[in-house]
Amino acid sequence: YGPLIVEPRLPAQPYDREYTLMLSEWDLELTPEVAAGLAPRGPRDAQLRGGELGTDLFLINGRMHGAIPPVRLSEGERVLLRVMHAGHLPHPLHIHGHSFRIVATDGHPVPEVAQLTKDTVLVGPAERYDLELVGDNPGVWMVHCHIEHHMANGMMTTLWYDGHHPTGPAADLFTADGVNEASGGHTGHGEASTTEEEPASSAPIATASASSAEAGMVEVELVDDRIQPREIEVSAGTTVTWINKGRDWHSVASNDAGFESGKIEPGASYAFRFETPGVYGYFCRHHALAGMTGQVTVT
Repeated sequence: YGPLIVEPRLPAQPYDREYTLMLSEWDLELTPEVAAGLAPRGPRDAQLRGGELGTDLFLINGRMHGAIPPVRLSEGERVLLRVMHAGHLPHPLHIHGHSFRIVATDGHPVPEVAQLTKDTVLVGPAERYDLELVGDNPGVWMVHCHIEHHMANGMMTTLWYDGHHPTGPAADLFTADGVNEASGGHTGHGEASTTEEEPASSAPIATASASSAEAGMVEVELVDDRIQPREIEVSAGTTVTWINKGRDWHSVASNDAGFESGKIEPGASYAFRFETPGVYGYFCRHHALAGMTGQVTVT
């Protein structure tokens, strides 16, 4: 699918920037072979979902989380967001730190006296909304579906002012153009991420115990929304094992692509031996923006 946009012959008012956000869902078990009737439906579609097609991922423009390019703007600019729903589930689209006016619905302009000012709009299947937003609150703000598991499984991007950069756990995961390889969760509604530095964490760095150091092994726990301990210090030659003790699957991937665990199911583990001294940052690809990042310092 793709957007078909018919521009008015004489635009009523120009915008500094325009973006199109197409919302949709994706069933991981609906492979081309299944769609063509050449293979049976997967176990979740056939059993847990009662024979109906299910939804695993929630997408904006066919992408999820940090792979979705951000909505870029400068302070004072007027931005038009064209929201189109190509999927089958309702999505309450929410923008942090800003309100917007609904200036068109389903391709029809809304008279100014009837335009609603909101920060969340419920977009149903096949609906289209044109949202006018003014850049009056600089920073980096979340844009996402406010149904929790829709956001956590992909339907989230950012509203990003020029000259600003995310802070906190997400800061190291973003490139200059705003696209990252991680994925994640929700920042607070009250404050935006900005260029200002945050206070350094007062949490101590865990050092491997004498027994574990002698054995050359250290264990780190993955517990649903956190890493315990988040920072560790080990000697060169130590093997670090991440154990998933939560109920969600996780992963660990280094910022410099030095190691990549893949999917770690509940109860499973992944081990990596650190040979070279240095500081190694890593993250869970699925929950990094929610704060699941860590660091291994090798001495």
